[in-house]
Amino acid sequence: MIEEDCEQSRYSYVDWLVYKLLRAGCGPGRDGKAKRENHRVVNALRGDSASYWVEDGIEILSPTSSLIEDCNERGDYNNCSYVLKISYAGRAVVLPGDAEAAAWQSTLDNPGPEAIKCDLLKASHHGRESGFHESAVNAMSPDAVICSVGKKPSTDASDKYAARGATVLSTRYHGTITAKIWGDGDIWITDRNGNRIHEIC
Repeated sequence: MIEEDCEQSRYSYVDWLVYKLLRAGCGPGRDGKAKRENHRVVNALRGDSASYWVEDGIEILSPTSSLIEDCNERGDYNNCSYVLKISYAGRAVVLPGDAEAAAWQSTLDNPGPEAIKCDLLKASHHGRESGFHESAVNAMSPDAVICSVGKKPSTDASDKYAARGATVLSTRYHGTITAKIWGDGDIWITDRNGNRIHEIC
């Protein structure tokens, strides 16, 4: 069955096998052998909220079962990306994976524009235009947008985020970017050297 599934995918057999084992809840044990009890597979959809790690304040905004069905029919899986909202100390961060127009529109329709408002956004699809959705970005109204990308793509949407008032920060220039939300709600964003490159107070 795994071999047949792999023939229908664009992935190598080894990568597909590892993926299928992880999805089945089987991870590497301390002895290097596969064990089922080492991790938990979370198959959560929009509206699910739990303590996935600790009291983490993670909300799942997308995907929905209908988005997943549509992606499976089309064979294009970017709109299956998890769109997560993390809230802490009165602040919010949205992590949208590779979400594109269908996922953004679905999220705007339900749970709605107010639910996706955030202070910090990790740009969808590495900051490409395909991940930029004007209505969603306007609703989120982020103070800062982080683009996680090495080489600037020809379809870069950084200027579109900036045109909506966001400070755009890229790993292309700053290397690893870290955001820390303090208990008082201040957000410090630092570069690979620990230098503060942006602050949200």
